[in-house]
Amino acid sequence: MNADQKKMYKMHYKSRIFMISSITFKEFDKCSNKEATNSIYDSLILTHEGSKQVQEAKNNLLVKKYELLKMEEDEDNETMFFGFQILVSGLKVLEKSYTTSDHVKKIIRSLTSKWRPKITAILKEKDLNTLKLDELFSSLISMKLSLKKTSPRRRKDFGLEIQVV
Repeated sequence: MNADQKKMYKMHYKSRIFMISSITFKEFDKCSNKEATNSIYDSLILTHEGSKQVQEAKNNLLVKKYELLKMEEDEDNETMFFGFQILVSGLKVLEKSYTTSDHVKKIIRSLTSKWRPKITAILKEKDLNTLKLDELFSSLISMKLSLKKTSPRRRKDFGLEIQVV
């Protein structure tokens, strides 16, 4: 072997050892009859990411979930926002992404009717094309906190209901 061939062999050997040591025995068993590192890599890609058809189906499913996203009446805004972030991360991994303004508009459209006053205030005060997700989220949290603070509570004392403001 000449120097270039030795160098290629070492690189191939290192990458093969790295790939084999980073997979489970079950995965190794599936591709142990493969000799070349490329074929092991291809086998792992097919196992974990699926074929192009599977990837396209995953893309379509996530896009549909994104389009149908709606906040439930009893859902907390933090829970909805967390689920939204997971959905957006999944879209980014599958190389299907939207702009920040698309995300802001989507969140505003998916909020329940109790958020309409805050949405109206946000629409009057800020430009949705430049509004960041963090700003929108902090505005929604401040609205939630002010709603909690001002909503009347009921207490039962001696069988009588007293409204505490």
